[in-house]
Amino acid sequence: MTIAAGWIRQIHNCQELVFISDSRLCGGHRWDECPKLTTLPGNTCALAFAGDTEYAYPMMMQIRQAMAGYTRIETRAMDITDINGHLLKHANHLINSVYDLADPNYYPDNEFIFGGYSWIEKKFKLWRYYYKKNEKAFAKDGQNHRILTNVSGNIVVMGDQKENYKKELRSILREKYGATIETQKGLSLDMEPFEALCKS
Repeated sequence: MTIAAGWIRQIHNCQELVFISDSRLCGGHRWDECPKLTTLPGNTCALAFAGDTEYAYPMMMQIRQAMAGYTRIETRAMDITDINGHLLKHANHLINSVYDLADPNYYPDNEFIFGGYSWIEKKFKLWRYYYKKNEKAFAKDGQNHRILTNVSGNIVVMGDQKENYKKELRSILREKYGATIETQKGLSLDMEPFEALCKS
């Protein structure tokens, strides 16, 4: 099972970006103490993965190390909207540098969530990267998921259990706000996505 999510938490007039993930790695074994997310240089953004650890974890670590070599990222001179494009190019460079595959038809079934604060746009932003098999490259998706149409929070969810996770999250929100949740206004995500992960 893999679930990872990033969302914008709203507390009164204050916002913060939250990333969560399960910590189980598997592949002929089970290992429950392995992080699937990391902060990136400059401490203004973070990256999480889901999918084939054999590809995703080395990519996440290499991206982190490569970004540490850019002074403009470390000093926060580069806005996250620019880092976004830089990161995507590096991810595709890494995946295209793999060779001598045991199975030439294999492709990495991986997803990444990337997010942070844009000092240019003055808001938090989130993207999902996913592998497009027909293009043999990662692409980005800036469309955030809406759990319920009138609950704001700009959440992005990934992983093989994301539909079950979203169902659990909807259940938690309906239990919290009652049967009239669909007609209430001004609702936003707090820590309900974390509660849903704990119950998934």
